[in-house]
Amino acid sequence: MVVGEVYGTNDSSWIWDPGSQSYSFVVVPGSAQNSTSVDALNDNGQVVGWYTDSSGVTHGFLKQGKTYTTIDPPDSTYTLANAINNNGTIVGAWGSLYGGFEGFIRTKDGAFTVLDVPCALETQINGINDRGDICGVAVHPLTGEWTPFVAFKR
Repeated sequence: MVVGEVYGTNDSSWIWDPGSQSYSFVVVPGSAQNSTSVDALNDNGQVVGWYTDSSGVTHGFLKQGKTYTTIDPPDSTYTLANAINNNGTIVGAWGSLYGGFEGFIRTKDGAFTVLDVPCALETQINGINDRGDICGVAVHPLTGEWTPFVAFKR
């Protein structure tokens, strides 16, 4: 399977199933029109991404079959679920109360860990492999530029 998006007058997100040679469109229940974005899927068919609700708040989501689960770290003001591995661990970024992005790791049982690159002004985690190694970008404290990083699980 593959996930993707169409941009234009009617933005939409889709899943391509090569077995059935068909697309299915993804719309999170309760999302504002054209606001669902799919970002990744794993070998188990779990899909993650984000959507904006009718009050303008952006949430991460996990889609398993026809079931959608909202993914929001505690006290988040904005959440992006960017990747999921085959173990069901989700990574992403969330807007905290102070206004910047922080990275998060969410285990399949729903436990959140906040992860910030030391000294960075902001952190976004964009990928995770099945071993638990992650990658992303962080704002360098001196230059203010987004800088890539990789962190290996010990």
